[in-house]
Amino acid sequence: IASGRPERRMTGIKDSIVSEHS
Repeated sequence: IASGRPERRMTGIKDSIVSEHS
């Protein structure tokens, strides 16, 4: 399991939530 892979996926999901909230 890569450390950068899950981190990047989490950031993308958070960005999606923030975009929907905006």
